[in-house]
Amino acid sequence: MQQVRRALFAAFVLGGFASLIQLTLPLYALHAFESAVPAGSFETLGLLAAIAAGTVTLWTCVTAARDRILLRAGLWLDHTLGRHLLEEGERRGTPPAELEKDADALAAFSGALAERAVVPALEVPWLVLFVAALALLHPMMGAMAGLCAVLLVAVSLVQARPLGHLAQQVAQARKATAMWWLAATLSPSLPAGAANEWAQLDRAHITSAYALGQRSALLRDASGLLRAGAHVGLVAVGAWLVIGQELTLAALFACVLVNALLLASL
Repeated sequence: MQQVRRALFAAFVLGGFASLIQLTLPLYALHAFESAVPAGSFETLGLLAAIAAGTVTLWTCVTAARDRILLRAGLWLDHTLGRHLLEEGERRGTPPAELEKDADALAAFSGALAERAVVPALEVPWLVLFVAALALLHPMMGAMAGLCAVLLVAVSLVQARPLGHLAQQVAQARKATAMWWLAATLSPSLPAGAANEWAQLDRAHITSAYALGQRSALLRDASGLLRAGAHVGLVAVGAWLVIGQELTLAALFACVLVNALLLASL
């Protein structure tokens, strides 16, 4: 497990570096509109564009390295701990049903690593960089973005437990249906009432899958509404600050870009 902890730490650090690099685009827009455009300097604009393009390329390399680390960690964990589970189960005489539960848990965790499902959790602590960048442009913009980010995270956390429970029910129902089909194919002939038995099993799967899909759709809709409201609120506050000459149009544009990056990470 030490290798996995090192891989997660490396992915966490690379995620923070990638988040920091992403701030290049808003800074590029800010300096382009506040320096290059008023001065009419194509040289300054070209230099800023070259720097931005270079940092975007660097961001691509960093995220690719992080994804590769997680992929290798997930595959290594599945192979190494899978063998360890079987060896320990054979030595201790562990019942196959208990081994199956451990194997399912291992597959879920290793799959989350290999398929980058853990990336949002690793990126959440670094979201403070985007809020800090907005606060530097104007404290009210940082407060507005921070409030919206907290609301989005709270909605996701509230829905996480019910969604996990429903997903577990769907997996169990799908496994029961697959085992029934396996037994049916190994049997020389279908038993009496096979259609009714399969319909009962499949009905449980459909019920769980429908509940999961409905809850997931509700979460997506609520998150989408909060994201849209965050953009609208940020632009409204920024426009009010521009009217009051507390914020420039270039800074407002940069704030919108930073807010978009922040919400995209949630």
